[in-house]
Amino acid sequence: MTIRCPAVKDARMMLRRPIGLAAAVLVAGLATQAAPASAASISYNAGLGSLPEAQGWTFIQDGASVPAPSVSGGVLSQGLTDFSGHQYWSNEGLSFDFATGPVHLQARLRIDYASFHSFPRGGYNFGLVDTAGRFASVNITNSVVFLGNDQLTSMSGFGSVDTTNAFHDFDFIVGATGMSLSVDGQELATLGLGGTVSSGPSVYFGDATILGNNQSQLMSLSVTTDTIPEPATLALGAIAMAGLIVARRRRRLVG
Repeated sequence: MTIRCPAVKDARMMLRRPIGLAAAVLVAGLATQAAPASAASISYNAGLGSLPEAQGWTFIQDGASVPAPSVSGGVLSQGLTDFSGHQYWSNEGLSFDFATGPVHLQARLRIDYASFHSFPRGGYNFGLVDTAGRFASVNITNSVVFLGNDQLTSMSGFGSVDTTNAFHDFDFIVGATGMSLSVDGQELATLGLGGTVSSGPSVYFGDATILGNNQSQLMSLSVTTDTIPEPATLALGAIAMAGLIVARRRRRLVG
């Protein structure tokens, strides 16, 4: 006959509760820190019938007077822009670090005209700057695309494509080992990461150079990141550790 002692049972319950409470407090605290400060993606969709400004983007323009961008039939039309000025859109709402996870920019774009400058610069640009200030860009001309990892001079990774004959799907991926650009599923250019050259994070598209211009049609653009913030990883680890602690203490009490 087994005699159960209420005092022993109460002692066991008291031992369990502090452990469970401490684990809950630890996990809750880390989970609160793990909440990302910004969204996992940003985008622009001309199919909504509005300019990028109405979808969270900042419009930047200087230089000579040029036609204003417009949206019609699901297409954002731009240009012809000023060769020595800017006309582009920027968004700082997405936080990302190339070293901790890939960043993926996708766009559906047709170029009517985009210049090439020997600096080198292309008349149409996509750009990403991460939280560490590392810079990654796509420069687009009528017949050539190329990548950049420095805001000043370092441009490389040239690829040939006729950007004027139709809408093309651009896929730009930047990660810890470098960047790559594919057009319509074919990889055309790759380049390693550069050093810290700017302040970030930010994403931009359009005529972002004073050494080129473009006339273009953009249907859509999106930027997503697979980065997992470090606090989130810690929170997952804390949950697992709390479970192990509780399980071990229960085994000891039973024994």
